[in-house]
Amino acid sequence: LNRLREEFDRPAKVIRHQIKKLVQTPPKDVGLRSQYAGERYELETMTAPVLCEDLWQTPVSPNDWPHLQ
Repeated sequence: LNRLREEFDRPAKVIRHQIKKLVQTPPKDVGLRSQYAGERYELETMTAPVLCEDLWQTPVSPNDWPHLQ
């Protein structure tokens, strides 16, 4: 019976753990900038221009690739 209780109480434990994690307050010495650094980095990487646009590209001729014809 105890084994069954442990097995079926697991989702409740996970939910409680996630709620506790969400409501934890950050340390007082941590600023907003450092709290959201990860999200800011992801946003910057998604909106950054493609680096390949700046590179010099050589013209390609069909004669250079006879195996593709």
